[in-house]
Amino acid sequence: LPQGVQHVHDGNFQLVSPAPSNSIPTSKPRPETVAKRRRALLAIVCCTTVMLIEFGGGLAAHSLALVTDATHMLADVASYCIVLVSLGTASKGPSARASFGLLRAEVLCGLGSLLLIWATAGVLLYEAAWRMDDLASADNKPRTDGPTMLGVAALGLASNLGLLLLFRGSGD
Repeated sequence: LPQGVQHVHDGNFQLVSPAPSNSIPTSKPRPETVAKRRRALLAIVCCTTVMLIEFGGGLAAHSLALVTDATHMLADVASYCIVLVSLGTASKGPSARASFGLLRAEVLCGLGSLLLIWATAGVLLYEAAWRMDDLASADNKPRTDGPTMLGVAALGLASNLGLLLLFRGSGD
C-alpha cells in the first residue's frame, strides 16, 4: 500500500462520518421544507376526506369503480405520508443507531404502498368477477345508482385537479 494509506486489517483506524461536517442539520427547518410539509399535510387531509366520501358513495351507489378509486386514493395517502416522513427524516443526518440517517424509511414505505395496491387489485378483481357471475345468474341484484356515482366521481376529479394545482411547480 502507498505510504499514508491504512488498510482496515492493519490495526487501529478512524471511522469517517458519512456526512460532511458543514452539513450538520439545524434545529430550524428551511422555509421550503416547511412549505413542502404543509402541502403534504394538506394533500393527506384532502385525499383522506375524498377517499372516505368515495368509499361511502361507492357502497351507497353499488359502484365498484368508486370503491376502486377510493382504495387507489388510500395508496395516494400512503404516498403522501412517505413524502412527509422523508421530509422529516431528510434533515436528520447519521446517528449512532442509523449510520446513513433514516432515508431508507422511504423505501420501506414505498414497498408498503406497492403491496397495498397489489392487495387492493386482487380483492377488486375478485369482487368484479363475483359481480359478473352474479349478474349473469340473477336479475334481482341492486343496480348502480348513476347520478350518485357521477356526483361522487366529479368530486374525486375536482380533488385530483386541486392536488395537481397544489403540487404544480414543486417537483424539485
